[in-house]
Amino acid sequence: MSNDRFDRAEITHNRALAREALEVADELLDSGHPRFAAANAYYAAFYAATAALLNRGHSFKTHSGLVSAFHQHLVRSGDLSADAGSTMSSLLELRFSGQYGAHDHPLTRDEAARAVAAARNLVGQIESLIEKEKRQ
Repeated sequence: MSNDRFDRAEITHNRALAREALEVADELLDSGHPRFAAANAYYAAFYAATAALLNRGHSFKTHSGLVSAFHQHLVRSGDLSADAGSTMSSLLELRFSGQYGAHDHPLTRDEAARAVAAARNLVGQIESLIEKEKRQ
């Protein structure tokens, strides 16, 4: 990316979106909308991962491209654990199945709650990584 000030603003914006998506996921879960809570859990991880990848100068065009870049640049590098990579992939799959999947197995509140908790943990790990990189 050519303009560092734009990059910093975009990183900050995505970090804020990650926090907001977690708040909305909690609200949706509490109001009985597990499918949409799980989708917002994924988006929280998506925005945090976007910030981390932008912080390293990487971009992507699709959701699957983000997950691929996440694995390549953050997990395989050893900066985040394999569990973090699995969580990111699982959240994407859950988003797809929740929003586009079969109606014969609706997402339960417990499944959505686990997704929100996993996303919150992953966002925290990514935030810590970004803060660590800022200090270097």
